[in-house]
Amino acid sequence: MKPASFVPIVIILIVLSVSVHADTNTTNTTTDDSFLTKLFIDVKAFPNDGYGFVQLLMVGAAYGYILMVGSNMIKDGSELLLLVPSLAGVVGSVVLPVLGAVPDGAIVIFSGLGPDAQTQISVGIGALAGSTVMLLTVPWVMCLFGGRVSINNNGEYNYIRDKSNPEWKKLDPEGGFFNSGVRCGPLIGYNAKVMIVTLVSFLIVQIPALVKHCAKTDTKEECNSPPIAALVGGIVAIALFCFYLWDQARIANDDEAKEGKIDEVRKKALERGLMSIRGLLPLDQIRDRDGDIAIDKDSKRFKAFLRPFFRKYDVDGDEVMSLEELELLLRDMGEKPSKEQVKDIFDKVDTDHSGSISFSEFVEMMCDVLENNDSLHPVASLTTNGTRVVEPLLNKESSRSGVHEGGASDDENDGEDNDEEEEPEVPEDLAHLTPKQQQRRILIRSFGTMGLGVFLVLFFSDPMVDVLSSLGDRIHVSPFYVAFVLAPLASNASELIAAYSYSKKKTEKSMTISFSSLVGAACMNNTFCLALFLFLVYFKDLKWEFTAETVCIIAVEMAMFFIALRRSHPMWTAVVVALLYPAALGLVNGMEAAGLD
Repeated sequence: MKPASFVPIVIILIVLSVSVHADTNTTNTTTDDSFLTKLFIDVKAFPNDGYGFVQLLMVGAAYGYILMVGSNMIKDGSELLLLVPSLAGVVGSVVLPVLGAVPDGAIVIFSGLGPDAQTQISVGIGALAGSTVMLLTVPWVMCLFGGRVSINNNGEYNYIRDKSNPEWKKLDPEGGFFNSGVRCGPLIGYNAKVMIVTLVSFLIVQIPALVKHCAKTDTKEECNSPPIAALVGGIVAIALFCFYLWDQARIANDDEAKEGKIDEVRKKALERGLMSIRGLLPLDQIRDRDGDIAIDKDSKRFKAFLRPFFRKYDVDGDEVMSLEELELLLRDMGEKPSKEQVKDIFDKVDTDHSGSISFSEFVEMMCDVLENNDSLHPVASLTTNGTRVVEPLLNKESSRSGVHEGGASDDENDGEDNDEEEEPEVPEDLAHLTPKQQQRRILIRSFGTMGLGVFLVLFFSDPMVDVLSSLGDRIHVSPFYVAFVLAPLASNASELIAAYSYSKKKTEKSMTISFSSLVGAACMNNTFCLALFLFLVYFKDLKWEFTAETVCIIAVEMAMFFIALRRSHPMWTAVVVALLYPAALGLVNGMEAAGLD
């Protein structure tokens, strides 16, 4: 376990120690003797002064950080499942979206379970609205900045390398801000249409509430929104949730965004030494109908997967690979062959005895390696204390300097250069395992990481709701606004970082991956999280007094729907999208000031 893994545990201990200290020095105002009440401090017990406010902020920051760590652990653990070929298709289509919605869903649930549910439910609707609006605006703008390329005078986006121009760059620094932008695949437009369909549940509960005058502040006490509307809306939301998962699984084999995400996770695992190339692409599973890479020298996707590694180890950038470069590459792919094995493989591919192999020859060679699982055996040695270590790389520094911006591009490649370099760190518990053993170990590690992440999220969501509610009371602001701004920072940080990371690759595929994940998260909020919210309203007999919040969500999603229909996104769209976030808050505030709840 890395030292950073202990940070959440240390923070938990600090929070608990603060709770015990506060309980012994203040009078607990609650009579609830539940387990969580005894474990976590009642934030209402903090002094109603500056010191108490600082204490509240510190505890809130600790809870928020733990929720963020838990969300990241859920994301990291679920992405590990993408490394198991037989599970990759269903994980990318079903598991990742569901687990990504767990943090927001937990906050929604706990906001409506307390004794003061009608008041605290504002935290839940704030987290739901804030998560949706934030994911569709802030990371969208970040992705536009991270993935933008120059637009030439013909309106073409600068993704294809100009081989006649040695100074070619995707983004010309002299081109100007508004002469740049991004392009994405047609999948974003399709997902945006699905997002609009999932808004139906909001309308089912909101329209009857308007008929009952639940939007008027002067008749707020008389609001009696029909409970059956919340129940029907929740059932429809669950049905749309199931439809969304089915639809994503249906298009999984033709979904370039999901394929790209799976490939990126595999590349990272290979670069970090988490698994070997044969552990990632086992022949007995790779031909399943799950959207995985086919081991075929003519496979466009297989070539795209291997090309970054070929470029990385083509140190001199001459579009061919020498014997020494090939040895470095195979070792970093987890194969660890002997020098004699590398020489035999090289001589077999180098039929013209030129002393180098081209990319097409390299692809053919990798097909042979993957199809013959016994051709290369990992070589490990024992230190004096008996610890198993992997044989060190030859001239590792030269392999790190082998990344060059001007690498060659094949016909199907749109310029996926410059993957961020990371030093491979082969875990000792995986280095000596066979491919099947590596996959079993990955499954164990994945479920362990996800389980701990889910535990942290569920365990700390309830006290976090109390903190957000109390913070709103102390600064005399509706808890909705506090949750709208702060809750997504803890629950959706992983989606924001992942989307921006993909966008920096500056390709159409990477932009499709980034935007698709954001629109997909909005769909999950409209179905999974909203269903939980509506069931709370029904079973807790709460009033639906969220007209302004509902209009805010629908307005932002409608605006993003028209933007997402475009495949080309010049940078002026970043300005429009950036303005939607403050406009959403202004819309809620304006509607409430005008007499709408």
